Amino acid sequence: MSEQLDRNVGGQPDRRMGEQVEEQGRARPMVGMAGQSASSASTSAPASSAAAATLERQRAALSVRGLTGGFTGSSGAGPGGADYTPVLHDVTFDAPAGRLTAVVGETGSGKSITAMTILGIAPRTFQRTAGSIFFDGLDLTACTETQLRRIRGGRISIVFQDARAALNPVLTIGSQLSDVVRRHRRGTPRPAARQIVLDTLRQVQIPEPVRRYQQYPHEFSGGMAQRVMIAMALLCEPDVLILDEPTTGLDVTIQADVMELIVGLGRSRGLSTLLITHDMGVVAECADHVVVMRHGQVLEVADTEAIFHRPRHDYTRTLIASSRLEDR
Repeated sequence: MSEQLDRNVGGQPDRRMGEQVEEQGRARPMVGMAGQSASSASTSAPASSAAAATLERQRAALSVRGLTGGFTGSSGAGPGGADYTPVLHDVTFDAPAGRLTAVVGETGSGKSITAMTILGIAPRTFQRTAGSIFFDGLDLTACTETQLRRIRGGRISIVFQDARAALNPVLTIGSQLSDVVRRHRRGTPRPAARQIVLDTLRQVQIPEPVRRYQQYPHEFSGGMAQRVMIAMALLCEPDVLILDEPTTGLDVTIQADVMELIVGLGRSRGLSTLLITHDMGVVAECADHVVVMRHGQVLEVADTEAIFHRPRHDYTRTLIASSRLEDR
């Protein structure tokens, strides 16, 4: 589990990111509207539009711009190759700070590969051909692997849909969570790490945390295992939390409990939460903003109220109709 976690969300939660990342941030300044001279007010409409877009990126905790890419085949050839399969086409959206943004669409719409590309953990056969991902003034697509490892977990965490597959069956829950604390909060003594884990288990509403700390993954129900994965992500104290189908396979009542927990923790901690899902019922109950994807393209972006009451795209209407929410 430790090795898998290190690959997926590993990295030291250094808020200052290190000298190399700071240098990159200075090299890619995000120029806002403030500080413009009076003469700049008369610039052309395209220039004003570009400045407005830059300001919007500054307000967003995470900003995806023009993300494009696909999978290479055995030949390794990129675009134009006989076995190259394009899967993302100019994907653009923002995840505002302190809000829950839902990315919705059918299976194969490009939701999960977008999330993995944000963290730099996409499969090796995936090749990004265009676009940028901005976080805290940095273009993540221009970061080295070393720089990304400082961001994963500590600044951006992810919870995958299969909690049992992500947990090591031969280690106790407490051992695995304490390992996360010690990896991401260097120098934390073992007793302190244990207390941090117990406090976090209480925050995600796992009863009897002291007893649960000593148990193994097979002793947890699906809903409780998912809470453990949420706790694991929160132990890293991230700014952005990505959840990839976190309620898939759970009973309806357990789904509601898990999503209520996620929304509450996101608001109390001021997290920018990115929810990958195909469940429009969950979206209607929990999301602030919605990004609708199909065939690797963003079809519509709007706040939740507008998506459900004034959808602009036919596919969005189809999603709502298939969820049976339109009759409620």
